[in-house]
Amino acid sequence: MLDFIKELLSRDLIVNGEKIPLTLQQLILNFIVPLLILLFVYKFVLKIIVRALGKSNLKEENRKKIITYIRNSFRIIIITAFVILADKLLGDEVVKYFLLVFRVLNEPVFVAGSTSISVLTIVMMIPVFFFASWAGKLVSKIIDTSSLDLYSYESSKRFTIAKLVRYGATVLTLLIGLSVIGIDLSSIAVLFGVLGIGLGFGLQNLVANLFAGFVIVITRPIREGDLITVAQNRGVITKINTISTVVTTLMNETIIVPNSLLISDVIHNDSYSDRSVIIKNSVSVAYNSDVALVKSILSDIAIRNPYWLEGTEPDARLYNFGDSGIEMVLYSTIRDVSNRGIAIAWNNFEIWKELKEHKIEIPFSQIDVHIKKEG
Repeated sequence: MLDFIKELLSRDLIVNGEKIPLTLQQLILNFIVPLLILLFVYKFVLKIIVRALGKSNLKEENRKKIITYIRNSFRIIIITAFVILADKLLGDEVVKYFLLVFRVLNEPVFVAGSTSISVLTIVMMIPVFFFASWAGKLVSKIIDTSSLDLYSYESSKRFTIAKLVRYGATVLTLLIGLSVIGIDLSSIAVLFGVLGIGLGFGLQNLVANLFAGFVIVITRPIREGDLITVAQNRGVITKINTISTVVTTLMNETIIVPNSLLISDVIHNDSYSDRSVIIKNSVSVAYNSDVALVKSILSDIAIRNPYWLEGTEPDARLYNFGDSGIEMVLYSTIRDVSNRGIAIAWNNFEIWKELKEHKIEIPFSQIDVHIKKEG
């Protein structure tokens, strides 16, 4: 076994029938190993720098800039080292052998119609997809920071425009990039059509969520920051993705909601058109209480609430005659639905305190039992 490995390492490399004056051992020791060592040193140094920056007092933005600078510098070093090592191995004929390797990698391994797929084509797809994603983000960023008159629209429409432009730029760049590297888009359409028949049943939920995501982006029934109730879960929408939507509940739990559910189910959106909301507080008082005074106390409490929406009138009502007392209810409007819980709690505490100061009894549940004597 060792003899076979030694013989394999000592053989000259042959590419497409042409002999290269270079053994596999020389390629590994003089080219691959130095690059791997350089990569290891980079990872080690970057880890130390990140740890040191984490202990420093620099702002997060400055830390990211330093790390980005280090990574870009390392890419330049890698490219330089690659060229130097290749020149050292192959000498003056380095260009000749690189062109030979290029021709081998460009030989078709799969042909469909007028499209031929080679190893080089597959490798070139990686930067095409990366550049398409980058182009979409860049266009979206330009729209956000440009002086275009988008701010005459409400936030939901601006969000929709930005999303649509980003997706459009990404798809357009992707199609152009695939055409440039020699892929016939008509062949791709036929291929995806055939695959779609087989995968349609298995991926129907994924496709449904994908299209539901586009419907949400276009029609905007919900927006990031809205307080909604979906599938008995109440929370704030923190991010709308293509496939799913992230909701953070009032208990700080994160739930992932499929977009198809947001389209097909009834969604309770507390902040769709207006973030103000009416809250309700209920209290029972004894039957011998001054109801007019209680009503005045409740209305005054609603106005003093720090979350109360100025310009609105509280509504205190005698709601019902209960078994143990008179049931009073207070309706008041607060500015932001996200403060619903704390606003209700504030009212309840003030109601208990004010009724106690005015010596108005809050009855507990009671049953009067009358014993009838016989004879």
